[in-house]
Amino acid sequence: MERFEQDYQQQREARWKAEIEALRRRLNGEDKPLDQRTHSQLLQARAATSAPVMQEMLAPAEHRQYAREAVRENPLMAAPIAVATPGYYLAKKLGVISGQRTKPSVDQVFAGLHGVGQGLGDAYTDFMSRFKE
Repeated sequence: MERFEQDYQQQREARWKAEIEALRRRLNGEDKPLDQRTHSQLLQARAATSAPVMQEMLAPAEHRQYAREAVRENPLMAAPIAVATPGYYLAKKLGVISGQRTKPSVDQVFAGLHGVGQGLGDAYTDFMSRFKE
């Protein structure tokens, strides 16, 4: 009987730990697909890992979301970010910028430019929603 109670307690404790971990992940946005996370959540995810594979996976999403949020907040930032994105790639490629977590990647460039387009679309939607009410 004692063994049964111990097993039951261990199973119960494991279930609670799993539920708490699931709640923590949900609160941190870790249960969302990368394209639905905020820039802050992606930045935290990148800071939490040093694995090169994870950095390579997270970097394009983080670049896209940075551009999207910055342009949505201020559409006048679209042109500077659209120019700076390939410039940043070139600076990394030429070694002007060192100590980065990822190698220069065309995926990051396209993700950043995609974020500029999404930010402009979001800003337009936000602007037009003012007139619907």
